[in-house]
Amino acid sequence: MFAQLDMDVIVPGVAAGAAEGKAEIEDGDDTVAGINLSALWQVKDTLNLGFQYVSELDLDFDSDLTLTLPPGESPDSVASSMEFTYPQTLRASLTQDLNPRLTLLASLAWEEWSAFEDIAISTAGGCDTLRRNWDDTWHYSLGLRWKPEAKWTYYTGVAYDTDPTQASDRTTDQPIDEQWRFSGGVNYERDNGHRIGAVLTYADYGDAKISNGVTRPGSGALPWTLDGDYSSNRLMFLGFNYSW
Repeated sequence: MFAQLDMDVIVPGVAAGAAEGKAEIEDGDDTVAGINLSALWQVKDTLNLGFQYVSELDLDFDSDLTLTLPPGESPDSVASSMEFTYPQTLRASLTQDLNPRLTLLASLAWEEWSAFEDIAISTAGGCDTLRRNWDDTWHYSLGLRWKPEAKWTYYTGVAYDTDPTQASDRTTDQPIDEQWRFSGGVNYERDNGHRIGAVLTYADYGDAKISNGVTRPGSGALPWTLDGDYSSNRLMFLGFNYSW
């Protein structure tokens, strides 16, 4: 896996109400290798079961750090780092032919998002973390594959992922709630056996309510609260594929 990161983080002043600074993390990147194991079992002519394991990946971003410090702090008084753990995943899938043209698709997956690390920040007034406290998630999906003729295949489906975090821990840089995805796609098989396809997905990431009351980093014990939600927390994905 190759990953890149650009992120701006507020650097709190030494006291509540004091001017703040900013840490700009730019051009962060890391490349790591993991394990992907899978198996397919043909139970009978019309039924297949699949199993997959994807290992955990620890990303440690090597980046350029630009600091705008709060008044009264020297450059060596601030440290910032970013580590991200991509979770291990267990997945089971099923395909069941309902008739010669129509196939039911289903999958169930568990992702260990509780392994997600915090972001550490320290200043002259103390140190703290931008906590995540994510939970493991479950993924459920159902779909249909329709092949009305030899060259054309159509797909449609819906997927649901449970909420990885609570309003008290959710942050504005990752406003992830429970997730619904609705997809439709098509594949065309050419005379030479090559396949061309496209898929459109609408993803709803929920209201992502935030009621994040924490101790202000570097303040000793003063509260720091952020409340709100997102009226439009949705994305559209359009993908194309070519296989041979």
